[in-house]
Amino acid sequence: MADTVRLSSQALDTALSIEPDLAEAYAVRGLQETYTLQFDAAEEDFKHAIELNPGLRFARHNYGFMLWSLLRSEEALEQFEIALEMDPLSSVTNFAIGDALTNLGEFDLATSHYLQCQELLPENYICFLGLATVFMLRGDFDQFSHYLDLASQRVESDNFWITTIGALDALQNADMTEARRLLDNASAQNPNNDYLLRTSLILDLSLSSSGKFSRYIKQLIIENPNNSGLNLLLGLSSFYESNCSLAVSQYEQAIKENEYVMLDVWGFSIGVSHYLNLAYCYQELNRDKEAQESLKNYRNFIQSLPKAARTIPGIVYNEARYLVLTEKPDEAEALLQQIQDWPFIWLYDFDPVY
Repeated sequence: MADTVRLSSQALDTALSIEPDLAEAYAVRGLQETYTLQFDAAEEDFKHAIELNPGLRFARHNYGFMLWSLLRSEEALEQFEIALEMDPLSSVTNFAIGDALTNLGEFDLATSHYLQCQELLPENYICFLGLATVFMLRGDFDQFSHYLDLASQRVESDNFWITTIGALDALQNADMTEARRLLDNASAQNPNNDYLLRTSLILDLSLSSSGKFSRYIKQLIIENPNNSGLNLLLGLSSFYESNCSLAVSQYEQAIKENEYVMLDVWGFSIGVSHYLNLAYCYQELNRDKEAQESLKNYRNFIQSLPKAARTIPGIVYNEARYLVLTEKPDEAEALLQQIQDWPFIWLYDFDPVY
């Protein structure tokens, strides 16, 4: 990786020495800096590329990708929409728009967009996969399985995303052996992907083996310092192990590296709220002021979402957790009764909040 970055940097320097106003070179460098987590430098290069050539689709889409990586979803959506105007048949930009809408809690708009996309690109798997993920988040697992199957019919059987999300399908059907097989297959392609790792944690948690996961993430952090996604995952696994000191240190490091890192709607698909985890651990460590601030941040995040978003099972589950943390256990129990059919309700048995 280091040699690849070094060689590509040399090539970009050569290109810019020949043509200092080459927008494409700045856009490519911005993408390289995004992958190496140099987000400030990446944003500067993307903005310069767009200033030089506002119609450069590559710059628009990948600037959106950088913003998406930082969970700056509204800004990302703006760039993706400009890119889509330039190429309405771009599968990757169509998926990105639906993904950004989902992370803003606009599930109806995301679903509508993906349905239009599948009509435009009926042989491409990507928008069927997008529909599957939205229905998974909404707790409609029949539709999730339906669209995942349609996506699977349009791509190779070893496709990373189909395999990884298929593991969640197996998990919600309590087929742990199949979930592990699919995750192992996906891991052979991209072992450090955030989505894959989070799914692996949920599987390990269900098998009471999250300690193994934590040891693996600790090693990854040593190899990849300043990676907020890894800090977040270690904070999450440490929370489930009731290691609040480590959980707090990792969550705080993640926030330091990326102030938007906690604003992730996708975590609700498997019942995760990092803000509430952090609030619980602050309470355990008698850091009451910080606990109240985390609860306030959670409340503000939820209230920023459209009302329809608050009905999804993962959010209902976390609203119950919020009530427990604010000393309203009876109200929490009433909420939990509403989602007894949710496939991930078993998290209750592992959740330190309860």
